[in-house]
Amino acid sequence: MKNSIDTKYNMNMKGVITITNTKTGEVREFTNLVTNVFFNAIADFFTGSPSNGIRYFAVGTGTTTAVATMTALTTEYVEPRKLISNLSTADSEMIFLVTIDTTDFVGQWNELGLFEDSSTGSMYTIANIDYEHISGEILNITYKISRV
Repeated sequence: MKNSIDTKYNMNMKGVITITNTKTGEVREFTNLVTNVFFNAIADFFTGSPSNGIRYFAVGTGTTTAVATMTALTTEYVEPRKLISNLSTADSEMIFLVTIDTTDFVGQWNELGLFEDSSTGSMYTIANIDYEHISGEILNITYKISRV
């Protein structure tokens, strides 16, 4: 629900995650929630205290409904987070690309997040999803964040 300040200043943001299976050609899209930490990092940047920024992607199996105040995935895979392979901007969107190899995060995915660090640090986005990564499949993931 938008409040009057959000409407007046167009402060709401949305995210869309596209997962493309390079083996089957299947393409699925999921919505993404931008966390409060994301907005705090923007404020820090403009006041001279930037963080490392969004650099890593993680997968979890937790089933807690995502809310903007979350700071971590509920149940993150023990595998190392994946370094984002490409970051770009276009038409007021931030675009993050991640490739998931055949043996990375194999199994059920219920939550995804973008982080500043490889093992700790701030979580900038979270998404509840229902996806199964099958061993042997390479996935190309495009994360987009833009104004609503």
